[in-house]
Amino acid sequence: RQTNTSLQRKVRELEARDRLLHLQQTNMSIEECYPEILRTCAKALDIERARLYRLDQGELVAVAGLERGGHVQATSALAALEKLPLTDTSTSVTNAWSEKRPFQGEGGNTAIPLIRRNSVLAVLQVEDLEDDQESRDSLWSLSSEAALLLWTTQISEDLREGSLQVS
Repeated sequence: RQTNTSLQRKVRELEARDRLLHLQQTNMSIEECYPEILRTCAKALDIERARLYRLDQGELVAVAGLERGGHVQATSALAALEKLPLTDTSTSVTNAWSEKRPFQGEGGNTAIPLIRRNSVLAVLQVEDLEDDQESRDSLWSLSSEAALLLWTTQISEDLREGSLQVS
């Protein structure tokens, strides 16, 4: 039974990685990527609550949120959330960003940086991740794919806007 559960979890992780890979080939905006990353990770890891943060003028701001039942939070609800200054070392989110590594918080709260080319692009905070190594490994694997999605999407946007010169 335990082997079957582990195998099912691995299949969901591979399906999620495949989805994130396919999303790289779409014409989505960076803002459209954020909730897709949350939905994909939530489905793969049975997560009910998560947020994605990015850097904005020296503070980490929530750009996507997932509430119980898999509902994506409205942008207005996210705007009302407290911004996290990078100098605040009391949160797992700011620590994950600053130290470029996952941080465990209280009650299953896990923050994991989405890193590409040694740069943190965002931080994924998961509030109800199962407390086992297999779940953490799966989340780390998905974070790598999510970072690649954000990176390629940002490059595509920069090319469309003309702010990136290819020579």
